[in-house]
Amino acid sequence: MFFPSFVSLPIDRSSDLPPPLFLESMVLSWKIDPPKIEDPALLAFTKINFTRARFEHMLKKEEEENDGSIWGEEKITRLGAREDLIGADANVGAALWKNYLWSRGHTILEYLYNVRSVIQFDLPGTIILDSIGRRHVFVFHRTGGNWDYGFRLLNRNWNVHMPSLVFRKPVGAIRCWIARCFG
Repeated sequence: MFFPSFVSLPIDRSSDLPPPLFLESMVLSWKIDPPKIEDPALLAFTKINFTRARFEHMLKKEEEENDGSIWGEEKITRLGAREDLIGADANVGAALWKNYLWSRGHTILEYLYNVRSVIQFDLPGTIILDSIGRRHVFVFHRTGGNWDYGFRLLNRNWNVHMPSLVFRKPVGAIRCWIARCFG
């Protein structure tokens, strides 16, 4: 079993768009939906320690107990209402995928699987619009012993087994966001 001495990964923030390597499977007519309120905390994540990663399904306790689900759009709305959390974006996904392709075996995705028992998650920080305007998020999933990524519609049911990759916002970023939105 793989137990890395550290599991941090640099995140390229030189562009709003993730590198073409990660977007290769996007249909050409699809586009990234800009966030309605740009969260300055997301830009602060230039190196991420994945031992601090969280996987949140955003279900309420009674929904979770009843093996329920919520629409993906509701999941995104609930995450947006959490002032302490920020959803990983496509740039985080691109860094994970690059790490997986170039470091076969001892990768962050393998760490998440072997140590944290994660087999799938989405990146709620980037919304993708398809050619007819439907909203999607990037998802990573493990099948047949390998990792892959794709897209999942937000107008579908999401349950406890479909968590989002999120991180705690730095305290200063929360103050900045509150001051900007309510100041």
